[in-house]
Formats: sequence, C-alpha cells, structure tokens
Amino acid sequence: MNLTRVINKLVFERRYKQILRYATETPSIQNYQLTWLVAHAAGTAFGRQYDFGALFTDQTKTAVDYKAFASHVPLSTYD
Repeated sequence: MNLTRVINKLVFERRYKQILRYATETPSIQNYQLTWLVAHAAGTAFGRQYDFGALFTDQTKTAVDYKAFASHVPLSTYD
C-alpha cells in the first residue's frame, strides 16, 4: 500500500463515514440535536418561559416533538 492510500485511509475514511451518516440519517440526527438543545435549555429563563419541559414526548426526556416545539416557541430575533 502506498503512502497516499495509507493517509487517505487514516484521515478520510472516518470522515467519509460521518458524511454518509449525515446524508442517510438526517431526520434522526436533527431530532437528536433538537432534543439535546431543549434539554440543556429547559432550566434557563427562556426555557422556563416557554415550558420546554412539556415538549418531551416521554418521561425520560429522550425525544422532543418538533411540531410541539414549533407551536410552543415563537420565532424571535435578538433585537
């Protein structure tokens, strides 16, 4: 195996697998990210104001329903 193939295997193979996962599992990745963000923001003033705790679909806080989130939290700006 030449040096270029070794470098490609070491450096790019892992990244390629990540890219494939992002391309094929987009909805589950986005739901995981939304759930993580809501769980970590639930204790903030904003999270309490919009009752982030009520957005979870189960008691274990492992999933957030996007439609509930979108209807609970209004669009806003930093201004």
